Amino acid sequence: MLRPDSTSLVVAVRVYPSLKDEEADFDKPRRAWKRPNAMFVVDTETRTDRTQRLTFGSYRFIVDGCCVTENLFYGDICQPKTG
Repeated sequence: MLRPDSTSLVVAVRVYPSLKDEEADFDKPRRAWKRPNAMFVVDTETRTDRTQRLTFGSYRFIVDGCCVTENLFYGDICQPKTG
């Protein structure tokens, strides 16, 4: 149950599936996707080992099709060593 002060958010996940043509079901009608008024878009890169620790990433906050803010961030692996 939603709290009175909460706001529901639409979550979109971008993936790259590798479907064979014969597995795709082209007969089903697709629902049209409406772009929300505001989006928080995050892209991250991680290590390829089993830990998959964050190396770096970026984000953008977009409102009404205009980028309001964007930034880069990095994981602990990129911090300079001291001492």
